[in-house]
Amino acid sequence: MTSMQYFGGLQAAGKVERAATYLNETGQLSHAGGYMVIEGSAAQIDAVPADPQYRRNLTSALHIVSDVSVNVPVTGNEIPQRIEMLTAVRSELGI
Repeated sequence: MTSMQYFGGLQAAGKVERAATYLNETGQLSHAGGYMVIEGSAAQIDAVPADPQYRRNLTSALHIVSDVSVNVPVTGNEIPQRIEMLTAVRSELGI
């Protein structure tokens, strides 16, 4: 099962809100030719890595795609909380 099929199935089943695939037309295509964006509630996104099929797809990708990366950003009300934490940590480190 491809990642597009997997995430499309999660979306169809209501397990994530949205799954989209993008291909870059410009930039360093050998470094970042494309990416996927998966959107959902924090609980929905947190559940994805526990799924064995997700882990299988990620393991496959790590063996055939260069520069695979998984990023989990925050948005909304979490942004001020993260900025506050970042500021506190940098202060503790003297940065």
